Amino acid sequence: MGPQSRGESVLHLLDSAEGLNAGDAIHGSLDWNRRYALMRLHTALHVMDAVVVKSHNNGQITGGDL
Repeated sequence: MGPQSRGESVLHLLDSAEGLNAGDAIHGSLDWNRRYALMRLHTALHVMDAVVVKSHNNGQITGGDL
């Protein structure tokens, strides 16, 4: 399962919490290929927004959903 946003928080859901107790230290890792793709999309969205604003003098993007 992947992370889910809840307002200002990000929840990392587990398939099972068996053997875990509150306060236990855990190890996490990033899916670098997915993260890098999201970073590139984020940058492309800024570029696209700048082109639209410059060519149409409006249309600033206010959300991240495409």
